[in-house]
Amino acid sequence: MLMDRFYKSAREPGTLHQLKCVINMWNVNTTVSKDYHADSTFIDLVGEGHILSLAMAHFGMEDLRSPCTVLPPGIHLAHVEHKKNILKSLVGEMVDNHLMNKLVQSLDHVENEEEIHGDDNGDGVYNYAANFVKFWLLRKVSIVATRSGDGMRIIRHWKYAMLLYHEAHKVKYRLEAFLLLASTSALYTPRQQHLVIWNRFINLSGGSGKHLDGDYVIELMNKYAKSRVKLIGSNHSPETVMRIGKTMMFCHDVTRHLECEIGADPMSRQHIAQDTTGDLTKIVLEPRKAMFNRLPGKAHGTFLNEPSDIFCKINLADSHKWMNAKKKEYAGISWPFKRCHSIAFQKCVVKQKTEV
Repeated sequence: MLMDRFYKSAREPGTLHQLKCVINMWNVNTTVSKDYHADSTFIDLVGEGHILSLAMAHFGMEDLRSPCTVLPPGIHLAHVEHKKNILKSLVGEMVDNHLMNKLVQSLDHVENEEEIHGDDNGDGVYNYAANFVKFWLLRKVSIVATRSGDGMRIIRHWKYAMLLYHEAHKVKYRLEAFLLLASTSALYTPRQQHLVIWNRFINLSGGSGKHLDGDYVIELMNKYAKSRVKLIGSNHSPETVMRIGKTMMFCHDVTRHLECEIGADPMSRQHIAQDTTGDLTKIVLEPRKAMFNRLPGKAHGTFLNEPSDIFCKINLADSHKWMNAKKKEYAGISWPFKRCHSIAFQKCVVKQKTEV
């Protein structure tokens, strides 16, 4: 969604296309499925750079090494906990002034079922940068919640995501978000809800902050299974493939534990992470003066109608109409899962009567 909304062939300072040219990341593609890792790396790099640029503009810093003038004198002599409290206060003020005020106002309108009116006559360049940061922060929240195995935080994230998917006309993701939220609040039993919320993660290596999405782990297993099947060439048969599938993870775990016991380095096909400090510095210095200093009236030529918040353009009447239709569909027998279960139950009853 970030690439769809914020990436266009625009050369205005601070836009994604212009920043891609500045740091020469030519493998970035508008079709994310063609090179997901390149696009995600680029998005995260720009997001981190925008956060640093926003902090510099808010605290009046000329560059990354400039002293912060808002810090109280003698702060270096204070206790560690006191330093943390001051930092939280300053960062909270920056987030409230630049990110949260309009966001909270928009969400209040959504909760109260009131129409939202975006401030399109303000600083369009600033709105573009602030909205990108908000989208990027939602992405980072999802990643952090997954790595920590926080099921409730993931559910809260999907509530925001469903609104954004509805606005962007991502019908499949919107339906996925609706089914997840409906299942964890109404359709499933309390036990099933608990399983759906907390059994979404798998930790293959152990330790905190190393959880993975269940579907991502399935993709890894599929890739590993295909590599095992390829080793037998044209001699494979259904029985052989089934045997590989049943013993695949057992053999993988034995190999991994044996490598740990003898101190052998595991085989890795990963590349060494490239130092992105230079690219990050360019991104930080490039948009700061153009984007994060508010000046009403300026706007990107390619993004003329950028609203003041990411939720401003949501059509509440249309979203409520769609959700109400889905509620009726999944409340009755027309619900596909219920219909399948009902047909299977009827077949089972008929089979039992025939056997008797």
